[in-house]
Amino acid sequence: MRFLFSKSKAAFADAENKLPAPALRCRVAVLSETGPVRAHNEDAAAYHFIQNNPSNLVAVLADGMGGHAAGEVASKIACDTIIKEVAVAPNTTDGNHLKRAIEKAHENIRNAAAADERKQGMGTTATVVHIHSNWLSWGHIGDSRLYHFNEGRLRQLTRDDTLVNQLFDNGEIGHEDLDRHPMKNVLLQALGTLPNIQPHAGRVAQINKNDRFLICSDGIYDVYTNAELEALLQMNNTSFMIECMRTVAMERKASDNFSAIIIDFEEYYRHVVPITKELNILK
Repeated sequence: MRFLFSKSKAAFADAENKLPAPALRCRVAVLSETGPVRAHNEDAAAYHFIQNNPSNLVAVLADGMGGHAAGEVASKIACDTIIKEVAVAPNTTDGNHLKRAIEKAHENIRNAAAADERKQGMGTTATVVHIHSNWLSWGHIGDSRLYHFNEGRLRQLTRDDTLVNQLFDNGEIGHEDLDRHPMKNVLLQALGTLPNIQPHAGRVAQINKNDRFLICSDGIYDVYTNAELEALLQMNNTSFMIECMRTVAMERKASDNFSAIIIDFEEYYRHVVPITKELNILK
């Protein structure tokens, strides 16, 4: 066996050209506030980097209901259960695993309500995203929302499970009535409230460093127009973005708790070993 220590610059250049493509590291900012009207916060927002991998993220937002502190119990159960369920399927991207996680949260909430009569009737919305291998899959039930922001444009990925959407689909109200109808916050389904649920799921392929995602409760989107959310999401500093979101929601007297999770990305190289003369060995 012999070792040849090459000093060829061409060899080093060739090695550098073979560096892996950069991965996307998720960055997360979270807001969850009681607001100026409600006595306590029934929202919950949580996230977790699976296996401590900054490219493998699960994030959940839940808007609880039920009173007597039951709403906050339901939203916490939803977040805890969904994160736990997704963490055991860390490499799945089809979205069906998020449906199963939501269904498990539904089961746990109903079991908790059955064991304590003070919590009977409690429920919660749930919107979850799982980011892995430059894919984003999402699961959803209720009227919290997931938005995708890219190139200055905001697009709502989820659809509210509300009575007004059903009325709109049936042609009973027009588009202009969706945001001002007196029953716009009446839900058709949520976790814990019905014997059976039908969660929704979808995915976004090949996300990139220019993408930004917003998960929020109705306490946010009720006080913002889409144009205002677009302007907000163009800010570079997510911490400042969260502060602006909080300030406006308070100034506009948000009638509900308000919560948001903002996810954006940066490129990074992982596990890259520097190419040195000592490593450039022929056997």
